[in-house]
Amino acid sequence: MFVRTSHWTCRPEYVDVALETFRTAAVPILRRQRGLLWAQLQGEPGTTRRIAVTVWESEDDHAECIRCGAMAEITALFRHMYVDGVPPQGFAWPALHEEIVRPA
Repeated sequence: MFVRTSHWTCRPEYVDVALETFRTAAVPILRRQRGLLWAQLQGEPGTTRRIAVTVWESEDDHAECIRCGAMAEITALFRHMYVDGVPPQGFAWPALHEEIVRPA
């Protein structure tokens, strides 16, 4: 499993648009990618700081998403929403341990 996070700050006037863009434009692009398991947009309460999280079956699947231009396409969707034009800072790390814990 491979997890990528993308940290960015949204211009306040685009907070609602960013969420809708994630749901209606970014997620459909991600759904077409091999190995995507999960996608989420997080927001720090009371701020416009955002983290997009994607979880992949493998690092190779994530790398292919970058190679094919899908991540660049998603970044372009949000470009006008970044504070001071600062693009997201991405972090991509392999999971060292994972468990799915379900209530008994």
